[in-house]
Amino acid sequence: MRWGTSLALATLLLVFTNVGYSQQGRSKWGFGLDLGGQRLYGEGNINSGIGFGIEGFASYRVLRFADVAFLLGYSELKYDLPSGVPNTTNLINADLKGNFELVSRGTIRPFVTLGLGVINFEVGRSGKGRFFDGTVFGGGGLKVQLSPQFDLMLGADYRFITSDTIDDPTLSGTSGSANDGYLNIRTGFAYHLPGEGYDSPQIIADEDVPYYEVDEQGYPYPEQENYPASPEKETKNMEEYIRLKSRIDELSEGIDEKENKVASLRGSLSERKQRVASLKQKAAGKRSVSRQQSSSLSGFSEIYEEGLTSYYNKNYNEAVSLFRVLIEKYPNHSLASNYQYWLGQSLLALNRYQESVAAFYKVLNYEGSFKKDDSLFLLGQAYLKMGSGESAKESFSRLVREYPNSEYVSEAQGYLNRL
Repeated sequence: MRWGTSLALATLLLVFTNVGYSQQGRSKWGFGLDLGGQRLYGEGNINSGIGFGIEGFASYRVLRFADVAFLLGYSELKYDLPSGVPNTTNLINADLKGNFELVSRGTIRPFVTLGLGVINFEVGRSGKGRFFDGTVFGGGGLKVQLSPQFDLMLGADYRFITSDTIDDPTLSGTSGSANDGYLNIRTGFAYHLPGEGYDSPQIIADEDVPYYEVDEQGYPYPEQENYPASPEKETKNMEEYIRLKSRIDELSEGIDEKENKVASLRGSLSERKQRVASLKQKAAGKRSVSRQQSSSLSGFSEIYEEGLTSYYNKNYNEAVSLFRVLIEKYPNHSLASNYQYWLGQSLLALNRYQESVAAFYKVLNYEGSFKKDDSLFLLGQAYLKMGSGESAKESFSRLVREYPNSEYVSEAQGYLNRL
């Protein structure tokens, strides 16, 4: 039996040195109950029957294909004495075993079992009390996964006992006697606690039913076909588009300017002068065309786009004029609070603080405006530039109080801490 003991110890050592795996959707820990029977095999061709057995266990998943379990159980061995008299040995077992799955995926998973344990038993009719002994066992079975948490199990193992006393204590130490053993058959269930696998979201959808990715506000991304975006999303997309477009134009102009400088340095002084004069004429022509286009604008989208472009190009006076045209022509438009806000932004950039304060207060009077937190933040800044600390403090406090999720809250709190 030395080889069996060595194999079991090596197996358990391998299991304990590889702890760290948790199956998808379930915890490393599992608990369960087994019921079944066992049949004794001993000397003298004992006529053995099937005795009742029950075990409870706790298991711990250590590898994708292996777990280690601690079992505590009670069972009975039924057999006939050599005299033909029926007898029963009742035993309590405490086992430590490893289950190794031959197939670690799918509903049905066959496994092999290796382990060792301790038994405490009493032989009926002997009157000699209870005894301790050791066991080494091996076997196999099937696991059937009924759900993410429940497994149904069927298994059998043969248990080698380190002595020959489980059916007759008088044989202890007798030379020539062979060690006993018994076949153990169990069926039961295991429950696994929910584990890390549930932290990963799963999308379950019918094959023909579309689903949409959404942003943090719960609206689908704008590139998804036939699904409308929110008004706030449309406005932000338009403003972001204008800002990026203006930035690209600015970078393009910077590249052109540097190319012109390189070209002018390669020419003579007279050529440079001619080039500068030519550039001035082109710039003047562009400004003239821009003014003509601005005066001919008639549609809402054209005026709004031109106003935002002027603002991002730092042509604040022109931006003020265009936003005032929008306010005059489209006072009840759904984006009226937006161009009222950009009017305030442009006036603030021109250091016309009193007028910008008035513009931002008008934004606050619009119901359902998306620019109220922005306006409160810029109101505070305008009051600071005007030297009115108390008014600025009131604006920042209102922003923190009424719009706690605004992107400007942290900056507003910083100003409040310094006021």
